[in-house]
Formats: sequence, structure tokens, C-alpha cells
Amino acid sequence: MPRRALRFLLGFGLLLGAHAAAAQDAADRLIVPGRRAGAIAMATTPADLPRLYGAANLKHGRNDGPDEDVFEGIKLFAGTADELRVLLTRDRRQISHLRFERANGTWRTAEGIRVGLTPAELERIVGGPFRLYGFMWQYGGLVTLRDNPGRTLPKGLVIAFTPEKQATPAEEAEVFGDRLIDSRHPALERLGARIGVLILNFRDRTWGAVN
Repeated sequence: MPRRALRFLLGFGLLLGAHAAAAQDAADRLIVPGRRAGAIAMATTPADLPRLYGAANLKHGRNDGPDEDVFEGIKLFAGTADELRVLLTRDRRQISHLRFERANGTWRTAEGIRVGLTPAELERIVGGPFRLYGFMWQYGGLVTLRDNPGRTLPKGLVIAFTPEKQATPAEEAEVFGDRLIDSRHPALERLGARIGVLILNFRDRTWGAVN
């Protein structure tokens, strides 16, 4: 075979392989803490998203953040079970963090951490009981590495529980506010506590200090 034809075939094969890899990444729903979620990694820019996922799957908007910050953001797969929010840095040139809030979606870590897990289900993944912060304040429901030595919690992934049921005044006194709560506290089961938010942090200092 002539060398020119061979080079063409090799180049064409590499091109097809790149397209196949891109398609595979776009369908990927794996969260790798500290690294990526699907095709979105730290090096990914907002300008890359239409190419990766299609402009029709992107919806621009704003999202509240910690410390009363407001982030410019992009909803990916808005209105579907796999919706996630892509929050941008202040100059809008880079991705600050990704926020997952849909319980019935397919985004999850390799270990099975996903939105919708109960405290008991997360215990089985991380190796036993853990502690989380009380609900209804700035860091309500957060599970941090600092407060859970010896547990296999992923670094670079923020986990926050939320109650699904209305709390009584007595339950508020037990599990609301700036305090640490054991994952086996009976009020958590009564309130239907589940993971309500996962945050994959790339550049936000507040979330970076959490996990």
C-alpha cells in the first residue's frame, strides 16, 4: 500500500476514534471526585459545552451560592432526571463547580454515591456511621472529611443531606442549626433525610474548604 494512502487511513481511523470517544464521554454519567463528571473536567471551559453536549441541551441562568454569592450558570439537560448545574467563575471563562440535585438521575460515583441516598445507604458505602451538620443554615446537612476521620468519603465531592418532611419544633431542636449529628440519629429517618445535593468542586474556595 502506498505510504500516502496508509497515512490517510491511519489519520481517518484516529479521527473516527476521537468522534467515538467524544460520543462516549457525552453519554457518561460517572462522577469522579476531584476530577470530572462525564465529559466535564477542570480543563473544560463553558465554550466547550455546546460541542460536548449540544447547544439544545444547555440553558443559561443564575444560581445562588454560599455566602450569598450569585453564580452565572448553565443548566445541562434542564428539566430531565439528569439535570445538573454548571456554575461559572466571576469572569465566566471557567467552570467553578458542578451541582447535582436530581434524585432519579443516573449521575453517581463509581462507589454508588448519588443524590437520593439515605444515611444508612451512605454508611454502607463509606464504612460505617458518619456525622453531618444540622439542617437549615449555610452549611446545613453537609458531610465533611474533617469531621469524619476513618470514613472513606471522597475528597473533592461535597455531600449534603436534606429533610424531605416537615420537622416538628422538637425535631428542629434536635437536628437543625450549626451542630454535628450522628447519621443514626432517629430524627433523620423520621424526616426522610436523603442526599439532596452533590457538588463537584473545581475552583470555588468555599466548597474547597469543605471537602
